[in-house]
Amino acid sequence: MKKLVCILFLLFTPLYILAENTYVIDEANLLNDKEEENLNSKLSSLSKKYNSDFVVLIVESCDGQAIEAFADDYFDYHGYGQGINRNGVIIVTDMEQGEVAISTSGNGIDAFTDYGIDLALEEIVTYLSEANYYKAYDRFGDIADDYYRLYKQGTPVDEKKEEKSFKPFNLTALGGSGLIAGLMSVLQADNKKRKLNTNVKEKDADNYIYADEINLRDSQDIYLKTIVEEKERSSSNKGSTTHSSKSGNKHGGASKKF
Repeated sequence: MKKLVCILFLLFTPLYILAENTYVIDEANLLNDKEEENLNSKLSSLSKKYNSDFVVLIVESCDGQAIEAFADDYFDYHGYGQGINRNGVIIVTDMEQGEVAISTSGNGIDAFTDYGIDLALEEIVTYLSEANYYKAYDRFGDIADDYYRLYKQGTPVDEKKEEKSFKPFNLTALGGSGLIAGLMSVLQADNKKRKLNTNVKEKDADNYIYADEINLRDSQDIYLKTIVEEKERSSSNKGSTTHSSKSGNKHGGASKKF
């Protein structure tokens, strides 16, 4: 009777309950028991802290499936992701292909931006290429903690193009340079006027406008236009690109070889 109850429990228990507190799955046996225990404890604490699941999965092979799709599916079909939006992040390592991927879901998409994922993978790949597996996944935990903390503060790790300061050309400086340019033009015109060997008075002052003065004004107009265009191009950040998995859940993510 007890055996039957156990079977029924396994059949009808939701996957998210079975997945609870299982945040490290090492199918390639790269970690010893102590390392796996420490990592699982760390990721479990982070998952409770941020109400998001943080998962490490190491496999011998993704069986021919693209690693990013494999990561999405594992996260979805093994019941990971907290809340209605399935919040969380999974990192998957394919030892056969020498590739690692991060898949994000729910608020993980906003906390781990495209730029943030690239930075994380770059560091993690360094450890994986040295076969320092525990350090790689331990750093994943640290990075997740940092990224979520900053995300909660409203400043997620993202690629923001720094606006060019143009310090010599702020509004005050531009006004000053305009005055200087004007004075220079007057002096140049006066100097050229003195060199004129003619007694004929010109009724139209336009005859005293020289080509170099016209170019100066044109150059200022072009420069001002360039400043405006540069600032317009630097007004947005990169954010996260997303896609849908087989289950229909929305994911972000990327992969990298090691």
